[in-house]
Amino acid sequence: MSVVLFASLCAVLLLEGGATLQIQCYQCEEAGHDCSTPNHVVNCTVNVQDTCQQEVLVKTDGEDITIMCEFSNASSRTATRKARLVQKQMFYSHSRVSSTMHTLDLDSKAGDLVGPHSSDVQSELTLTVPSDTPVTISNCAILEVSYLIEMRLSVKHSSDLTVLCPIVIYNPPSTM
Repeated sequence: MSVVLFASLCAVLLLEGGATLQIQCYQCEEAGHDCSTPNHVVNCTVNVQDTCQQEVLVKTDGEDITIMCEFSNASSRTATRKARLVQKQMFYSHSRVSSTMHTLDLDSKAGDLVGPHSSDVQSELTLTVPSDTPVTISNCAILEVSYLIEMRLSVKHSSDLTVLCPIVIYNPPSTM
């Protein structure tokens, strides 16, 4: 089974005089579903970095996450699209007085270049959730394990434009 995320990016970079990044994160409920009218739609408007508000559910059986992007690069520089799947582990002391965070890149991909002054460039990246990935843990007093997909548009000598979309990794209930 495959989970499909769509991201629509329109970037006018900071060094070109006005920075806007429009992000739309969609989730389709099933792999065979026509995603032109997705069940869940999240719209984010960000300057440099923001977090999508909708969590995407992913099972742990080595599932693929397909990220489909549409770029419009109004700058005079070439941009590179990148995506990565990140695991974040938070360890807390008693009463959460102090904490330690560890991050781990589970998968990352760099896509083709997006040329300067180009619009409506469509591309696709596929990240794979490793089959031995632990599930999301959010109800423990001393430990939290969370996951996110980081989509980035990288331009040399400029701040990267980044969007973070949280995902929940779970084991589906067994049916007997």
